[in-house]
Amino acid sequence: MAHASLHSFDADAWADRLMASRKYKPPSVILVLAGGVSDDDGTPHESVLRRLQATAALVARREECVETCVVCVGGGTSHKPKWCDEHGFAVPEAQLMARHLAKMGVPLSRCVLESLSDDTIGNLLFARLLHTDARPSWRDVLVITSAFQAPRAAAIADWVFALTPAPSYTVACAAVPDEGAVDASALEGRVAREAGSLESFQRNVASRISTLEDAHAFIFQQHDAYRAREPVAKDTQQVDAATLATY
Repeated sequence: MAHASLHSFDADAWADRLMASRKYKPPSVILVLAGGVSDDDGTPHESVLRRLQATAALVARREECVETCVVCVGGGTSHKPKWCDEHGFAVPEAQLMARHLAKMGVPLSRCVLESLSDDTIGNLLFARLLHTDARPSWRDVLVITSAFQAPRAAAIADWVFALTPAPSYTVACAAVPDEGAVDASALEGRVAREAGSLESFQRNVASRISTLEDAHAFIFQQHDAYRAREPVAKDTQQVDAATLATY
């Protein structure tokens, strides 16, 4: 997987603009979404590296985000096998993301992993069930992803954190730019795919599920990524090569 240069993304300026916006407040927890890794060395996709840079820039803002923690969210993707280390062990993307956050100056003591999910609904639902519901101080949630995914991620986050019974959450979604991180020839296809997935989510999930109990039943009894089924291997999902390169 080819990676563009990170120099085109100024994470500090991005963080300055975000915190200056009246739309946002200093988050108590950042959920940074996974989005693919290199088959060669497990380096996160360029789009994910930007998400991590943005996260690191926010955490470094001592006055506003001194107590902000980070949940690295995602085990992998349904479209590709997980990356394996030199010993043949599968490594979840969340662990690889945390490694890069550490290189960017974020203490690992401020990071936790959600490494079970393989899609955006699972990303955010599992992050809530495993982490934010259990931590009363983590009620101001900021989801960081890429611009191409942001509309769908924001819709799913709003749904997940409103499922009842629910603590009182505030939820926002912030996007890092796609330009230079995703090949222009593939971006149009990925945006179209995201739009179709958003429409399907709103029609088939958000419009009919409003409780944690029903969401749990949907995920573990109907969703192909998580339900018990035969055969146990995941079905190969048809994704064209250009779009697959965005994961």
